[in-house]
Amino acid sequence: MHVFPRLVNLSLPKTASTSIAELFSSYNAVHEGFHKQSVNYIIDYYEKKLTCKQLNFFILRRQKLLQIRIDSSTFLHLIAKELEDLWPSQTSFFQIIREPCSWILSYLSMLYEYGSEYSSCSDSDESKWSYRYGQFQVPGMDPVHLFRKIDNDEYIFYLIEGLACYWIRYTLHVQKSIHPNRLHVYFLSDINDHWSRLAQAAGLPNDLRLVPRKENISRARPSAKKS
Repeated sequence: MHVFPRLVNLSLPKTASTSIAELFSSYNAVHEGFHKQSVNYIIDYYEKKLTCKQLNFFILRRQKLLQIRIDSSTFLHLIAKELEDLWPSQTSFFQIIREPCSWILSYLSMLYEYGSEYSSCSDSDESKWSYRYGQFQVPGMDPVHLFRKIDNDEYIFYLIEGLACYWIRYTLHVQKSIHPNRLHVYFLSDINDHWSRLAQAAGLPNDLRLVPRKENISRARPSAKKS
C-alpha cells in the first residue's frame, strides 16, 4: 500500500511522461490519474474557488484510490510547492526539460490533433474541458480554434509567444518551489541515460533491469511527436 508517492513528475506535458509511466508500469506508476478532475481542481484553486486544504484533500483521496508509487502526470508542475509541503521527505520530485522550440511545436501539434477531433463536436464535455485548460495556459488558446485558424499567422505567433512564456514560468516555478535536495533535473535529450537514477529515487532496487520499448526510446527524443 502506497500512502504517498515515492517519485513525482513535475515536468511540462510532452516530455516523456507516458514513456516513464509505461517503463515503470509494474511498479505502480500512473500517467494522468484522474486527469480532468485533477486539472479542474487545480484551475479552481488558482481561481481561488478552492482553498489549499480542499485541494490537498482531493490529492490525498486521489493517492488513496490510485495507490501511486511513481506519479508521471503532466499537470503536477502547477502545484509543485503545494505537493512539496504535502508529501513527506521520502517523496522525491523530478523535472525533465525539453528544448523550448521543440516543446512548443510538439504541444501545438498535439492541440491541433485534438482540435481536429473536437471540431465536429465543440459542445462536448471533452471539448469544453480542453477549452478551459487551454485558456488557463494561454488566454485565447483553444484546440478547436487552433484547428480552424491554423493558417492565421498572427494567431499562431501569439500562441507561440504565450507558450514560450508558459515554458519559462513553470520551468522556473518548479525549481524555485522544490528544495534542491528533493528535485532531480534532467534534459529530455539524454533521459535514456537516467532510468536507473529515477528507479533509485523511487525506492526501487539499484540493479533493476529497465529496458524501454522501442517506441518509448523514440518518444524520448526531442523531435518526437508524442511523450
